[in-house]
Amino acid sequence: EPTTEPTTVPTTEPKVYFDPLNGEILDAPFDGRIYASTIANTRDASIPHVSAYKADILMETFVNGSVVRCLALFSDLPDGEAIGSTRSTRLMFNDIADHYNAILTHAGGSSKCIKDANNRGLDHYNVDSLMRQADPMAQTLAYRDKDHPKQKYGEYNLFVVGPAIKPYAEAQGVPVSGMPETDYGLIFAEDGTPAGGEDADKISISITYNRNVKETIMEYDHALGKYVYNQYGKRMEDLITGEPEAFENVVVMFANITAD
Repeated sequence: EPTTEPTTVPTTEPKVYFDPLNGEILDAPFDGRIYASTIANTRDASIPHVSAYKADILMETFVNGSVVRCLALFSDLPDGEAIGSTRSTRLMFNDIADHYNAILTHAGGSSKCIKDANNRGLDHYNVDSLMRQADPMAQTLAYRDKDHPKQKYGEYNLFVVGPAIKPYAEAQGVPVSGMPETDYGLIFAEDGTPAGGEDADKISISITYNRNVKETIMEYDHALGKYVYNQYGKRMEDLITGEPEAFENVVVMFANITAD
């Protein structure tokens, strides 16, 4: 009597999809664009920030002289209206936005920087200019907070309206989807502790440009499970929500800075 050997059906592990900026597991491939926005970060008048703690990645760097500025990267624009305060783009920000194929929002820039952004083919919006145009949709991209505590400085009270960026881009014919599983060069691990690694409850960072030095301290808050951003003698907290500006990971990168 013939016998039938049992058939073994190979099993395949379900594919796992990740957010390209923060490594969180998604139900489907990430199909959208990265959004980038400049954020002022000087001692005198441009802190506290607004919505910087909501960024998937917040970068800080010297941009010229003694001026330190941040670039916030989002895989999705945050809830709430304000991101900022918003300042001009710089060559290094154009370069980062180019790498992430990001839609970049900024408040102007030098002719050299704007020409560079255009030559790269960046999708970028000078919200300071657009909000003053006759186009009602462009006017929704940003606003100036007349009650901002640093209003007297003028340039530090401009804020991008996050939820307005995507609809405006779509209206301009800019693609905001259709790029599933694009490789942005980030590799995530559940535990990235290196062999021989050690606890780092407090990370002191000195960034330098020429003779200028900026001190940043990232201090681990065990209750939050995140590193809280400290600078200029202050624990950074959001101007609107009061939330601590805190992040799960801290990365220090060494790079040559060509400021403009």
